[in-house]
Amino acid sequence: MVKQQKKTFYDVIETSGAVGMHTFDQSIIELYKQGLITEETAVAFSSRRATVTMEIDKIKAQKGEKTTDIEGLKIDIEYEKKIKKRLKCKGLLFVKMTLMFRKLCLFH
Repeated sequence: MVKQQKKTFYDVIETSGAVGMHTFDQSIIELYKQGLITEETAVAFSSRRATVTMEIDKIKAQKGEKTTDIEGLKIDIEYEKKIKKRLKCKGLLFVKMTLMFRKLCLFH
């Protein structure tokens, strides 16, 4: 038995461009592509912000524009050692607290 995937009305419209149908978000993306609205306006009025943002990023990447303002990231080579050290310290603290708890229980 084959399970059918349930489609929403939005999904049907979104995939029906061949017959002239398109969503409001697709219209917004087209207006952005034509330079008639800004990215901020497109995202503000979209119904599926993540989808519109992703499509705008694709358009910007095709134009060679930056798609993010994150710059200057570096790889922390020592990160793994730092985490292991923290876990080791927390493990020792847990053991000490467990022993103290057991001692307290024995005296009461």
